[in-house]
Amino acid sequence: MTAIISCTDVSRTYGSGRDAVVAIHGVTCEVREGDKIAVVGSSGSGKTTLLHLLSGLDGPTTGEIHRYDAPVGIVFQGPSLLPPLDVTENVALPLLIAGCDGGEAEDRAREALRQVGLAGLGKRLPEELSGGQAQRVAVARVLAAAPRLIIADEPTGQLDSAHADEIISLLLGVADDLEAGLVIATHDPAIAERLPYRWEMCDGTLGRQTC
Repeated sequence: MTAIISCTDVSRTYGSGRDAVVAIHGVTCEVREGDKIAVVGSSGSGKTTLLHLLSGLDGPTTGEIHRYDAPVGIVFQGPSLLPPLDVTENVALPLLIAGCDGGEAEDRAREALRQVGLAGLGKRLPEELSGGQAQRVAVARVLAAAPRLIIADEPTGQLDSAHADEIISLLLGVADDLEAGLVIATHDPAIAERLPYRWEMCDGTLGRQTC
């Protein structure tokens, strides 16, 4: 399978001197097309830092990250929809920022909402959605953009078990449809067991195993 992103001996330190905090160190890893990876570990182990580096939201202090022309879609744990925009506008916004024609962006947003079962909610504002519906919209936003890599940081952390299972099923289905790599950080063993690869973060270092 084709590599989407690779990290070589990557470290990330925040601050300097005695106040420096080494969030991750010596991480070497690769995500390929079709990989489905659960990143597990205790709070403070470096999971979120690793996902931020993979997604491009942050850069390494040392080491190298190579992205092979791979657009990235991100699903966050907390609310990520813009309150003034309706559901369709929220899904279409990244496409517009990327230079997509307005009509095409809206069409792709509507189709993505249909695919995640929210075709009738396009005109609602985020405040009118349940937590599960809001995360479905976040997944639709990723689907509409058709990235090669999907990063999800505790995407079910604020949902009950039934809605959490639905969101993970959606993410797995979207990754299959797009033939994209999928990396999910999670504290939930039941979610981790649904993905074929597991990366375990411990004190900023990374271990890997096939489930």
